[in-house]
Amino acid sequence: MVENNREEIDQIEQKAKEEDNNAKNASEIVNHSISNMNPQRQYNQDNSQNKR
Repeated sequence: MVENNREEIDQIEQKAKEEDNNAKNASEIVNHSISNMNPQRQYNQDNSQNKR
């Protein structure tokens, strides 16, 4: 088992928090992009149904 001193533990925790924050930001960007795509997709579906 590897023992870390307090500084190393703090650095590991800080890095983990930064990675979590980056993942959260990426998730928000993707969700925002998807939510902006849905109206266009719905518009295309409505138009294709009108052509039938």
